[in-house]
Amino acid sequence: MGALDSRLWMTLFLCGRFDRSFLVWTTRMRLPRARHRMLLTSPPTLTGLDNMVLDDSADADIVRDLHKWTISAAPNQSTGDKRLENFPTEIYLEILSNVSGKEAFNKLALVCRLFCSVITPKRFNKIIVYLHSDRSSMRNRSSKLYEAIHSHDPLAIAFCGHVRECAVKGTYPSKEQDNSLRSLVEDLLRMHNLRLLTLDNVYLSRDTLCQLSRLSSIRTLILSDCEVGRELSLDDIKAAAACLYLDSFSMSLSPLYEVSRFARPTSSYLVPFVTNSHTTTLSIDSDEFVHHLAHQQVVPPLQKLKLYRVDVFKLFEALCRGFTTLVDLDLCDPAWPDDPGAQNVAGLSRSKTDVRERSEIVLPLSDLPHLRRLTCPPSFAYLFSGPHALEEISFSSTLMTNRESRNLIFDGHLRLSEGMRLFSDSPSENLRRLVGMSWGFLGRRPASSWTEKLKNRFPQLRYLEFIVHLSYPPAPPGVLSDKKPEFEDFKDQLRKILISFVNTWAPVKSIQEIVFDIDISPDISTDKDWFREYALELDIKNVFPNMHWIIVGDMKYSGVDDGCR
Repeated sequence: MGALDSRLWMTLFLCGRFDRSFLVWTTRMRLPRARHRMLLTSPPTLTGLDNMVLDDSADADIVRDLHKWTISAAPNQSTGDKRLENFPTEIYLEILSNVSGKEAFNKLALVCRLFCSVITPKRFNKIIVYLHSDRSSMRNRSSKLYEAIHSHDPLAIAFCGHVRECAVKGTYPSKEQDNSLRSLVEDLLRMHNLRLLTLDNVYLSRDTLCQLSRLSSIRTLILSDCEVGRELSLDDIKAAAACLYLDSFSMSLSPLYEVSRFARPTSSYLVPFVTNSHTTTLSIDSDEFVHHLAHQQVVPPLQKLKLYRVDVFKLFEALCRGFTTLVDLDLCDPAWPDDPGAQNVAGLSRSKTDVRERSEIVLPLSDLPHLRRLTCPPSFAYLFSGPHALEEISFSSTLMTNRESRNLIFDGHLRLSEGMRLFSDSPSENLRRLVGMSWGFLGRRPASSWTEKLKNRFPQLRYLEFIVHLSYPPAPPGVLSDKKPEFEDFKDQLRKILISFVNTWAPVKSIQEIVFDIDISPDISTDKDWFREYALELDIKNVFPNMHWIIVGDMKYSGVDDGCR
């Protein structure tokens, strides 16, 4: 078969809708015994082809070329919302009957190994199960693979080893739910590689925890919108937690549960799931949980902590006390401190200042010596202080809206100033990436001399990303226009943005990569010729001598031979 023919049948294998008998055939394809043993003992990869067992580098090149080719050239198997039927196995057998020659058979064996090591594990790595009092309804909405496993299909059971994730979705507390969960756990026990379990809207009864404790293979447990049963005791939770070895734990209790939790177990009851020496990742939306955990005799060696809608000011002492091992801290929608010392900030309804000033509230990051990545709202640059060892700061988070903080100044009005203790208290010696900055960070406070200090503040800075909001040009009075926006309408705004950026950040000569993420709908395309000419006018290549590229919207300017693409 020629190269084009080989592509054709290999594409059918990779992108076609195949039925069960073909899966059996590919997984039982005869291969040299040593290679077959290596395939069975090697862990399946879900992210690429580099870990496949291949004959030589030529085989690896074939697979990578094939992978790239099929992504761009594979036929679309869907028409609208309607899916096409599976290709009958006879079609594949007809193709295979025309295969001849050693080279073609080697490629065929390679395709089979690709299915065995990549395609099959990826296709069957996750199942979804719905818990209902009506069992037939549960099976009809659950994953097809789970339906087959539950009905004791021998082929489906043979693929249980590929399942690594299971999402269980409940509806309301009932004895029927406990019964269906008990049946589900019997099926999950077949999946010896199950590592991640999500319980969504599930009532956590004593029997639920008892069944959960049987799944000793899971390493990540996610409790989403769950309700803790009234009958649960702390001993019940400790008994279940003692049977699990969790590397990661995530919890967000049902909002209805939080509102009506009078005389119920609180979120702190679930702390035993992470009072151990091995949990390194925690995601939580409860101040009480974090505070209680930090004061336990056994505290996990957390490296990654994500907090949702919490009061960081009240929790910070507990964070520094219990979690000094933190490497990654993500503050999602935190509250602004309701303390007089934090109110001398422009934008608060009680503030008497016209510009942001230094906050009297200080949260010293020096108490978290291993912290390398921080995600927080831009306003928190006024609260956190150095010295620190951060390598990346992302300002992609926003403030929690409440009565006290809803009048905080729009983040776009922020300007670099001495009041930003996160940057001004001491040089950010290790900082390499600033991500998700509002367009206000393009400029600086008027009459501020801090810009000249930027070079010393960011000696290792390599990457800058700004979120830029463009506004539509106003239509003439009394005129309704349906004209679609064009790049011409935004040239002046972009010109001012680039000038502010160069004027502010020019002292930081270490910068290599710059991104302006244009936030506007519908999207507009950046005029490459215009940008090239304006970049020459601003002398950007000489202003930033180490620059590799600048991205503006959908355009990438390399600065090498003034190239844009």
